[in-house]
Amino acid sequence: METKVRCKLTSLSHFIETNQLNRIDFLKIDVEGAEMDVIKSIHPKQFSMIKQCSIEVHNIDNRVATLADFLREQGFSIKVCKNPMFESLGFNHHMVYAKKE
Repeated sequence: METKVRCKLTSLSHFIETNQLNRIDFLKIDVEGAEMDVIKSIHPKQFSMIKQCSIEVHNIDNRVATLADFLREQGFSIKVCKNPMFESLGFNHHMVYAKKE
């Protein structure tokens, strides 16, 4: 039996505007394949208010490099880590850490 649930979505940019945020110390993203959609929903001017990010990524179609390159273009320094536990199970799971200097 399949269950469908409708839910309202919003972009991260809209959430930032609606809640009048002017600083984000730490942004955690775990969206099962939609990482670039979420990151690219942020208005370019809003990246200056984000200090650090932690993003879970499954490296399909070169997603890790694409995400890391995009974040570098936004002024972040990047560290990519593979989780050895997931790697031993055959998962191509990475954590991308981004920090403004």
